Amino acid sequence: MSRMPRVALFVLAGAALAIVGAAPPARAQAPSFVAELDRNTVGAGDTFTYQVTLNAANESIDGFQPPAFGGLRVLSAPRGPSRSTQMQIGGGGTFIQNSYSWVFQLAGTQKGAVNIGPARVRVDGREMKSNTVNLRVVDAGAGAPAPRAQRSRSPFAGFPGFFDDEPDPQADPQQQQQQQPQQQQQQPAESEPSRPPAMSSAPAGNFIRAVPDKTRAFVGEQVTVSWYLYITQRVDKYEPKTEAHTDGFWSDDITPPVARGQLSLHNETVGGRAYQVALLSRKALFPLQPGKLTVTPLEAEIAQVDFFGATLRRQGLKTEPITIEAVPLPKAGQPADFDAASVGKFAIAAHVDRATVGVGEAVTLTVEVKGQGNLRNLRVPALPPLDGWKAYPPKSSLSVQPGEVMGGSKTVEYLLLPERPGTTMLTSLTLPYFDPEAKAYAVAKTDPLRLEVTGDAAVAGHAGTAGGAGGPAQSPSAGAPAENVIGAEIRPIRAPATLKRDLGTTFYRSSGFRALLLLPPLGFGATVLVARLRERLGGNTERTRRRRARQLVRRRLSAAEQHRDAGRAGDLYIEIERVLRDLLAARLGCSVTGLRMDELGALLRARGLPDETVARVVAELEECDLARFAPGSGGGGGRERMSASLDRAAELIEVIEKAPLREETA
Repeated sequence: MSRMPRVALFVLAGAALAIVGAAPPARAQAPSFVAELDRNTVGAGDTFTYQVTLNAANESIDGFQPPAFGGLRVLSAPRGPSRSTQMQIGGGGTFIQNSYSWVFQLAGTQKGAVNIGPARVRVDGREMKSNTVNLRVVDAGAGAPAPRAQRSRSPFAGFPGFFDDEPDPQADPQQQQQQQPQQQQQQPAESEPSRPPAMSSAPAGNFIRAVPDKTRAFVGEQVTVSWYLYITQRVDKYEPKTEAHTDGFWSDDITPPVARGQLSLHNETVGGRAYQVALLSRKALFPLQPGKLTVTPLEAEIAQVDFFGATLRRQGLKTEPITIEAVPLPKAGQPADFDAASVGKFAIAAHVDRATVGVGEAVTLTVEVKGQGNLRNLRVPALPPLDGWKAYPPKSSLSVQPGEVMGGSKTVEYLLLPERPGTTMLTSLTLPYFDPEAKAYAVAKTDPLRLEVTGDAAVAGHAGTAGGAGGPAQSPSAGAPAENVIGAEIRPIRAPATLKRDLGTTFYRSSGFRALLLLPPLGFGATVLVARLRERLGGNTERTRRRRARQLVRRRLSAAEQHRDAGRAGDLYIEIERVLRDLLAARLGCSVTGLRMDELGALLRARGLPDETVARVVAELEECDLARFAPGSGGGGGRERMSASLDRAAELIEVIEKAPLREETA
């Protein structure tokens, strides 16, 4: 770079900093919680997207509850929110705005209007509700098409060299690998997700690749699709723009935990070029209908940011669509009661908690299906009617094992109640399924079970009547229960026809009436006293300002201690700077926001603050700025350093509170 362009660059940077300094003070916005659909009209069976977004500052976020989807089928649900952060600097403070979004993939079922209720989330312990949205489900194929997302373009596109989206071909790949951001640190080999299949060639620059494990599968057979990011340069920010739509599939997210929330990178060489590769997501897709089904492109954006968090370089990336051919299941050998979701490998077992019971005693029958396949959509064989037994509605549970192949177990528990003694044989339960590897049908069976019921049905029936309806009967103590008969000597209660006392005269002569007369003047006096007390406490006096300042100081220092315990150095120094400026504003009776350090020092000396205290105030504020904006220069990190800064701030606050100040002169 020649001398003149270098000078011009410095002039432009100075002008930008001057504009930022002259801008009005940034203000954190109030939290907002908004829900929206990608379209308001869908066809029956069509897939659409429901997204709810929370915009907040540094508040704590927890307790997210999805809405009631009103009978819609949920195809995929997020395990956690995606998060993006924006930082505003100006007016003597830094304000951070976080955006959290939860994206659900849904499908319309029955035609008609559907009302999706509000989602809920807690922000700093306070519950927030999103807006409700309305959807109209019409005939299949008559819904509005899914909107096409537009690729974002860098505002610096077209500037040569420094702002170009393409990587520098002369850059050292090893040096680029050493400059990866902290959120993209490499994980140990044993915790890394599986790597993508090798490639013989790759496009120049950064790209995203979608890899299916197969492109031809039976209806109901699992197809695993993985999305990988390939980068050749330093990336500070990755943000998905448009998720891949999986219309016609039952979708389940099987992304490894190590790949959630951060980019786990590994090295790979493709076509002689060095790449850093990260697994973005992985889904298990089960075709729901035969034919050619398409997985739409995934669109995302990567960016590089400067020292202050502003975007310098931005690049939009997009995968190619994937076409999966779903083959219908063969008709030859298909059982008559076959369920289309029973595709995979399964085993079924049944057992009872005890084989011998008495009449009126409950028995728990457990039916468990284990294997690989779409267990969420699998139907466990129903229990046939049992003569002499009462069966209560079953309770179902699901356990899914992590891995590239969906597997686990699905359990159904029945509560059975025998009504008469005898021997009962529980016949085998059958689960027909299709094995895609063997390309043949098979049947899984349970072993038959034998149950012995003892006791007397008549005695159990009397005990059940005495114990009340709705629960298992209890054994009687001895003999038959006696009838509930009311004796003839018990006479009914009759109310008198007239009152025997004059209630009005009695109340007039009682002490309660005199107390009632005193209530209005006492209430009026209490109201006047409280009003004057509130007026005195709410006045802008020196005592009031000091009391409010002490409350603010305690709150700020408590928040700073929490940031220190959590290791958040930047947030801790923000609180220290705020508490010092707020305390000075309370003592001086005027705002100190936006003042330069020399202006602040001159104001404090003019109001009578000692030079030593002024120097300590300015030094502490400069230390906060250094720790926040240049953490690598020696300030900020470390619990001992943060504790020392907190102690210095507390000592300085006490000095400022006790220091005598002169009144401001006109």
